[in-house]
Amino acid sequence: MAGSGGTLMATTGHGDGQWVELAAPLKVTNVYDNYCPNYSSALLPSADGARVLMIATAYVGQVCAAFYGSGAARP
Repeated sequence: MAGSGGTLMATTGHGDGQWVELAAPLKVTNVYDNYCPNYSSALLPSADGARVLMIATAYVGQVCAAFYGSGAARP
């Protein structure tokens, strides 16, 4: 899927607003059908909704490791 591993979908209005694509704070490469590489990244918006904290997973050798990053939550 295009954008897989590097795109966030965001909306305002608790899901009732228009959805927009944003660049993910982390980009996981080599995404494939496996539980580890970016299966379902945890997201936490800042209190003011301007930024998002992202936790994603990817293999480092044979270990599924977690990584984190922060980025804009609005276009």
